[in-house]
Amino acid sequence: MLVHCLCKARFASPDLDLLGIGAARYGGRWNSAAEVRDRRLIYTSSQLALACLEVLVHTGGVGLRSEPHVRLTFELDLGEIQELPLAQVGSDWRSFSETPQSQGVGDAWYDGQTSSVLRVPSTVMPDELYSTEVSNYLIHARHPHVAQAVRLVDTVPFLVDDQLR
Repeated sequence: MLVHCLCKARFASPDLDLLGIGAARYGGRWNSAAEVRDRRLIYTSSQLALACLEVLVHTGGVGLRSEPHVRLTFELDLGEIQELPLAQVGSDWRSFSETPQSQGVGDAWYDGQTSSVLRVPSTVMPDELYSTEVSNYLIHARHPHVAQAVRLVDTVPFLVDDQLR
């Protein structure tokens, strides 16, 4: 299975551990910021368009304007993907105020090391909730099996219509 991640070109690296620094430093919907633990995650999407939307939404619309980006494409071992049951997150998981709850779930998965990849729903595309075609995938950059389960297959400049910049 192929998934995509958009990142600023200056941060692109074939080293998964380095790619996870941003999530560790600043946190996200599915992980808390590094106060005590250095949780290195790579946020990816099953569709390039969803990856683009995620960047636009989570950077206040300036994410693609700030500087050149690249598209990283990863191949995932299907046997290493764990699916997050929404019952663990609660009914208000999409609300910004509920981020600590979803972060707690993601942190528990990361710390438990039950898999190197976790499939999570997108708040950006709620109508696609857990569709087989549209999902987000968290890559645990420090999982013991990540080198066997995740392979970087492509890194190319990300070009987008100027209207989105």
